[in-house]
Amino acid sequence: VIKIQTNYFKPDFLRMAAAICIIFIISIYSLLTISRNMDWKDNYTLWSSALIHSSDSPRARNMLGNVYKEKGLILKAEREFNKAIKLNPYFGPPYVNLSSLYKEEGNFKEAYRIINLAIEINPNSGEAYANLGNICERMGLLDEALNAYNQSIEIIPDNLIVLNNLSTVYTKMGLFDESSRVLSRALEINQDFAEAHHNLGNVYKNRGLINEAINEYKLAAGLKPGLIESHNSLAALYLKEGKIEDAINEYKTLVKIKPDDSDIYNNLAVAYVKQGMLDNAIASFRDALKLSNNKSDIYVNLGNVYYKKGMIPEAERELALAIEHDNANALAHKNIGLIYMNKKNSAREALFHLKESLRFLPNQLGFEELSGHIHSLEMQLNE
Repeated sequence: VIKIQTNYFKPDFLRMAAAICIIFIISIYSLLTISRNMDWKDNYTLWSSALIHSSDSPRARNMLGNVYKEKGLILKAEREFNKAIKLNPYFGPPYVNLSSLYKEEGNFKEAYRIINLAIEINPNSGEAYANLGNICERMGLLDEALNAYNQSIEIIPDNLIVLNNLSTVYTKMGLFDESSRVLSRALEINQDFAEAHHNLGNVYKNRGLINEAINEYKLAAGLKPGLIESHNSLAALYLKEGKIEDAINEYKTLVKIKPDDSDIYNNLAVAYVKQGMLDNAIASFRDALKLSNNKSDIYVNLGNVYYKKGMIPEAERELALAIEHDNANALAHKNIGLIYMNKKNSAREALFHLKESLRFLPNQLGFEELSGHIHSLEMQLNE
């Protein structure tokens, strides 16, 4: 009788062998996982890796183009989108993305052409119609923008961004009832959609319903504290309504949100001037000058503040700097001309600057008064 030995390996040996096998399997799996994680480290690695294995994939080319676009590598993005289109002329997404790229670069004509190709390929693309609407809006083709946005909404009814954009076009066209209707629909979908509340504030403002507009802007800013447009709109309405302190507070909030924006400092300074806080205004105008590429108008504002304070040499200095930065600044010429005429009794310099002001802005406010000053100065110099 042949006895079958069922316990050829001892139990301890079996346990050790099993443990070694498990460790080996885990080690191999870990190595594969590490390799895969490196491939998926970021989108660039992912899609570059995909193209190594499949260089003729239009989808991978399109996605790599998106990665380049997000990184600001515009030429590389354009190249990848075009490669994707060449690989498959009937694949719609790269057309949409290429069109968006051209739109953001300000090449609206080419963006318009490309997005219409995308719609020809896929007439059921809500995204393509939304992009067409945005391009047409930027080009001032408001009727066509309305049609495109409405087409997009028929395909994707709950697209909040498109509903919001549609309301903006209606507002631009003065169709406030239609704008309100679309915004109500957006807020039914999401009552906390800050941009819709902001646009509803615009509708109320255009209708002269200032308190209602303020409430909507405040609601929008509360829902999305970083929504600069709402804070700006609130500040502008507060200034208009004489609520200067409230306007100052909004501009201070904006400074915290966007501390590198010269316009915010300039507007804050203007509010300080209205409140009679001239030293604060000077400080804010100085902050604006540090950040602005268009310094001339800020120098004019500074000159006006110094003039209000009775600091004539300082006012003259700032206005001269305004003219140095932009010789065609009519207001700078006018104000420094009036200083020469009224404060320094320098008729020749006054006459030169007042004439320059009219030369650069012939139909300016106060044209008749300015012409009268010029006539008087000419007579004075001819005596």
